[in-house]
Amino acid sequence: RPLPPRRRGAAMSDAEYEDEEVAWCASVPDGEGKDLRACMRCGLAKSLELFHAEGCDNCRFLRLVGDTARINQCTTTNFEGLACIVEPKRSWVSRFGHRARFVPGMYAIKVGGALPKDVRDTLEERDIHYVTRREA
Repeated sequence: RPLPPRRRGAAMSDAEYEDEEVAWCASVPDGEGKDLRACMRCGLAKSLELFHAEGCDNCRFLRLVGDTARINQCTTTNFEGLACIVEPKRSWVSRFGHRARFVPGMYAIKVGGALPKDVRDTLEERDIHYVTRREA
């Protein structure tokens, strides 16, 4: 299945986020992984540039596209280990890490930090499950 067209640059409106089709696979960052960040909700690992251009493929509701301040609030460089998950529904790694419903991509095993309280409150209001990823 081909990748859906991606919106780059400007932040998306609420309607665009709700209508946005989830990519079948997250972009995998280039390089040696020294500048990677991990989403504090799902653990998806990307470079700052990829988060800025694409946001988090699993957590569109965080509205990271084009918002560096929001990216710094909702992602972190404080994480341990990486796992490349190709088939989330079939992988024991993704099931063990509660990632079976996420898109294929590269994920941090343990993520330090937690989402800010206002973001956690918004997730709770929307009935979106959030658990810190400090334990593998």
